[in-house]
Amino acid sequence: AVVSTQSTGCKDYWDKAYVKELENFQNNDEDHGEVWFGERTERKIVDWMTENIPNMGISIADLGTGNGHLLSELAEEGFHNLTGIDYSASSIELARAVNKGSPCITFLCRDLLQPCTGPERGQFDICIDKGTYDAISLSPTSATDRQAYKTSVLTLLSSSSSSATASLFKQMK
Repeated sequence: AVVSTQSTGCKDYWDKAYVKELENFQNNDEDHGEVWFGERTERKIVDWMTENIPNMGISIADLGTGNGHLLSELAEEGFHNLTGIDYSASSIELARAVNKGSPCITFLCRDLLQPCTGPERGQFDICIDKGTYDAISLSPTSATDRQAYKTSVLTLLSSSSSSATASLFKQMK
């Protein structure tokens, strides 16, 4: 099936996709769903972080976490203060199911296009985005959505943080 690039910029698309991935996981617990950008790219991110971040307790948020696979890989490397954030409740349900038994990973259902006013405000040293900004850029309201997303991400970062990553480590700040 051909997917419209604009549809991947819409919450409805992701809600439907994660309902399907959750159903697949419930029928086959070895099917953890899509690894966005593939496992090879994800491995590069994990390797870079492992080589460059000596503090395994640093607070890390995965924005648009999907099934939480990236956080699972980071946990296996010893990182232990990990949070996955996604605006799709089905994504969060899938991520919690796939990562059940991993006490160092928490998941929050939160729309990063809305202002951040919750307890997660200023809580993260690193925010990782491997495709969420790209998807937002494809939405019909991308100009305003991109700005809202950037503002929201910057409010998630702690005051000692100096950067956020987006679209495979493109600098946002």
